[in-house]
Amino acid sequence: MEVFRHLYAAVGFRRLVAISRWFGISHLLELGYHLFAKNRLRLTGRCNPDGTCKVPQKSLLAPEHG
Repeated sequence: MEVFRHLYAAVGFRRLVAISRWFGISHLLELGYHLFAKNRLRLTGRCNPDGTCKVPQKSLLAPEHG
């Protein structure tokens, strides 16, 4: 969540960042992000009907050869 706070502050959403640091709000955002991160492959449609999820084999950062 802290990375998102830095990004939002950089584009001018400082008030939103301040609100996101409030005690109850901060905990809810952390919990929400944890749940999303744990289920992101399923939520973004990258899981098969049998429940297995596929992760891309190629790194987006690695240069292509060939």
